[in-house]
Amino acid sequence: PTIKGVLLMPRPPSTCFTLFSDDSRVSEYNDNCKELKDVATILKDEDVHVKVNWCATGRFGPFMARDFTTVVRNERLRGEG
Repeated sequence: PTIKGVLLMPRPPSTCFTLFSDDSRVSEYNDNCKELKDVATILKDEDVHVKVNWCATGRFGPFMARDFTTVVRNERLRGEG
């Protein structure tokens, strides 16, 4: 099974970039993430951050707790605030 969540944030793109680039703030937008750790940084500069992270969730409804790794890319687009 796959679950997809969608969130509309009435904030400037630069605010979203800062939020999603900071692992310590994950609880502000993802209640299911119980633990989050960066495993590797692939690229990090002023406008692009590419990394691999590990996340553990708690039990969610009928779904058991699980853990997984994800390749994450956050990119600030020029002219996007």
